[in-house]
Amino acid sequence: MKPSNSQAQKDVELEILKTLGLQLNCDFKHDESIRSSHWNASPTVDGIDYNNKVICEIISRVGSTSASRDKKIMSDAMKLLLIDSLLEGGFKKIIVVVDPVFARKFSPEAGSWQALALSKNGIELKIIPLSDQSRLKIVRAQERQSAGIVKKLA
Repeated sequence: MKPSNSQAQKDVELEILKTLGLQLNCDFKHDESIRSSHWNASPTVDGIDYNNKVICEIISRVGSTSASRDKKIMSDAMKLLLIDSLLEGGFKKIIVVVDPVFARKFSPEAGSWQALALSKNGIELKIIPLSDQSRLKIVRAQERQSAGIVKKLA
């Protein structure tokens, strides 16, 4: 298996979409590409329910934040705003994180500019904890991916 393999994250995304779907009474499509008639870009969203007008991005990272992870959540926020715009608005926009430690910086209580940006743009941050088994899969995948990056740099 390649160190960069993200199958564990993809498996967890499906688990999270199922849980979120039950919570919101939604039927999410996974990895849906959104086409634009004006641009060549076709952003892909982790989950979308066209009938209930809900779109979501999932961050399956376990552990504390870092500058690159902060950028990932804000990049996902921009993607949700773009997709909402391409679909002519009115979609509920959600970023799902699986780790409460990771979510802290982005919660309204944190008082960070990132939390303010999410709130002011109508993007909800939702925490859906992983099962112990899924959490272990993610941790192992992260360790393997980190080892692969270090090996490439050496």
